[in-house]
Amino acid sequence: KKRGKNLTLRPDWDKVKISLMYEICMCKFMQNPKLRDALIATGNSVLEEGNTWGDYFWGKVNGHGENQLGLILMDVREKLKWSMGMENEIA
Repeated sequence: KKRGKNLTLRPDWDKVKISLMYEICMCKFMQNPKLRDALIATGNSVLEEGNTWGDYFWGKVNGHGENQLGLILMDVREKLKWSMGMENEIA
């Protein structure tokens, strides 16, 4: 996070950041069975990226924000469950 503040963002960052985060998360959970199983084990729970550093886009601060990372993780979870034939299971 600290290093990221000194980077120059690509000009189209606001247009691509959600799709890039989605791709990164999908790869992360597909390549690591332990993390995949932990994500699936959250069942149908609402996932929220709570934070104290003021990130209202990817997460929420004191219940306020877009929670884009949480939304991505929930979508990835559903796709992983579907790919494993678990789409109808409720945890």
